[in-house]
Amino acid sequence: MINVAFLLLVFFMMVAVIAPPDPIAVEQPVSSFDDLDHPTEVLVIGANGGLMRGSLEGDAVFDNLSRHAVTIRADARLDASVLAQVVSRLADARVTTISLATLPRPAINERTE
Repeated sequence: MINVAFLLLVFFMMVAVIAPPDPIAVEQPVSSFDDLDHPTEVLVIGANGGLMRGSLEGDAVFDNLSRHAVTIRADARLDASVLAQVVSRLADARVTTISLATLPRPAINERTE
Protein backbone atom coordinates (compact mmCIF):
# COMPACT_ATOMS: atom_id res chain seq x y z
CA MET A 1 0.00 0.00 0.00
CA ILE A 2 2.83 2.40 0.79
CA ASN A 3 4.31 1.73 -2.66
CA VAL A 4 1.09 2.88 -4.30
CA ALA A 5 1.11 6.05 -2.20
CA PHE A 6 4.69 6.82 -3.22
CA LEU A 7 3.93 6.10 -6.88
CA LEU A 8 1.00 8.51 -6.76
CA LEU A 9 3.15 11.12 -5.04
CA VAL A 10 5.87 10.80 -7.69
CA PHE A 11 3.27 10.89 -10.47
CA PHE A 12 1.70 14.12 -9.22
CA MET A 13 5.11 15.70 -8.69
CA MET A 14 6.09 14.87 -12.28
CA VAL A 15 2.92 16.16 -13.96
CA ALA A 16 2.39 19.26 -11.81
CA VAL A 17 3.04 22.62 -13.43
CA ILE A 18 5.29 24.63 -11.18
CA ALA A 19 4.98 28.36 -11.78
CA PRO A 20 7.75 30.67 -10.64
CA PRO A 21 6.77 33.21 -7.97
CA ASP A 22 5.76 36.69 -9.09
CA PRO A 23 8.75 39.03 -9.33
CA ILE A 24 6.68 41.80 -7.71
CA ALA A 25 4.46 41.23 -4.68
CA VAL A 26 0.89 41.95 -5.73
CA GLU A 27 -2.44 41.85 -3.93
CA GLN A 28 -4.89 40.63 -6.57
CA PRO A 29 -8.49 41.85 -6.78
CA VAL A 30 -11.28 39.31 -6.30
CA SER A 31 -14.03 38.17 -8.68
CA SER A 32 -16.51 35.35 -9.16
CA PHE A 33 -15.17 34.09 -12.52
CA ASP A 34 -13.40 30.78 -13.18
CA ASP A 35 -9.81 30.25 -14.26
CA LEU A 36 -8.68 30.59 -17.87
CA ASP A 37 -8.16 27.41 -19.85
CA HIS A 38 -5.61 28.70 -22.35
CA PRO A 39 -1.90 29.53 -21.93
CA THR A 40 -0.92 33.17 -21.80
CA GLU A 41 2.01 35.46 -21.17
CA VAL A 42 1.80 36.80 -17.62
CA LEU A 43 2.38 40.52 -17.09
CA VAL A 44 2.76 41.57 -13.44
CA ILE A 45 1.98 45.16 -12.42
CA GLY A 46 2.87 46.30 -8.90
CA ALA A 47 0.94 48.83 -6.82
CA ASN A 48 3.44 51.52 -7.85
CA GLY A 49 2.98 50.73 -11.57
CA GLY A 50 6.17 48.67 -11.95
CA LEU A 51 5.97 46.20 -14.86
CA MET A 52 7.54 42.73 -15.08
CA ARG A 53 7.18 39.83 -17.52
CA GLY A 54 9.50 36.97 -16.69
CA SER A 55 12.92 38.61 -16.34
CA LEU A 56 11.92 41.71 -18.34
CA GLU A 57 11.19 44.99 -16.57
CA GLY A 58 9.65 48.32 -17.55
CA ASP A 59 8.93 49.04 -21.22
CA ALA A 60 10.82 45.89 -22.27
CA VAL A 61 7.79 43.80 -21.25
CA PHE A 62 6.01 44.92 -24.43
CA ASP A 63 8.80 43.60 -26.70
CA ASN A 64 8.52 40.23 -28.46
CA LEU A 65 5.18 39.08 -27.11
CA SER A 66 5.31 35.57 -28.53
CA ARG A 67 1.68 34.71 -27.85
CA HIS A 68 -1.43 36.62 -28.73
CA ALA A 69 -2.89 36.31 -25.22
CA VAL A 70 -1.71 38.15 -22.11
CA THR A 71 -2.88 37.76 -18.52
CA ILE A 72 -2.37 40.82 -16.34
CA ARG A 73 -1.71 40.17 -12.65
CA ALA A 74 -2.17 43.67 -11.27
CA ASP A 75 -2.13 44.77 -7.65
CA ALA A 76 -5.63 45.63 -6.40
CA ARG A 77 -4.30 49.02 -5.22
CA LEU A 78 -3.09 49.95 -8.73
CA ASP A 79 -4.63 53.13 -10.16
CA ALA A 80 -7.08 52.27 -12.96
CA SER A 81 -5.53 54.87 -15.28
CA VAL A 82 -2.20 53.00 -15.15
CA LEU A 83 -3.98 49.75 -16.00
CA ALA A 84 -5.73 51.47 -18.92
CA GLN A 85 -2.37 52.70 -20.25
CA VAL A 86 -0.92 49.17 -20.05
CA VAL A 87 -3.94 47.72 -21.89
CA SER A 88 -3.53 50.39 -24.57
CA ARG A 89 0.16 49.51 -24.98
CA LEU A 90 -0.75 45.81 -25.28
CA ALA A 91 -3.30 46.65 -27.97
CA ASP A 92 -0.61 48.63 -29.81
CA ALA A 93 1.60 45.52 -29.60
CA ARG A 94 -1.16 43.54 -31.41
CA VAL A 95 -2.15 41.43 -28.40
CA THR A 96 -5.55 39.96 -29.27
CA THR A 97 -6.66 38.60 -25.88
CA ILE A 98 -6.10 40.42 -22.59
CA SER A 99 -7.28 38.90 -19.29
CA LEU A 100 -7.12 40.29 -15.77
CA ALA A 101 -6.19 37.73 -13.11
CA THR A 102 -8.26 37.90 -9.94
CA LEU A 103 -8.71 35.85 -6.80
CA PRO A 104 -11.97 33.96 -6.30
CA ARG A 105 -14.57 35.89 -4.30
CA PRO A 106 -15.09 34.26 -0.89
CA ALA A 107 -18.50 32.82 -0.11
CA ILE A 108 -20.78 34.94 2.08
CA ASN A 109 -20.17 32.78 5.15
CA GLU A 110 -16.36 32.94 4.63
CA ARG A 111 -16.08 36.74 4.52
CA THR A 112 -14.37 38.42 7.42
CA GLU A 113 -14.93 42.12 7.77
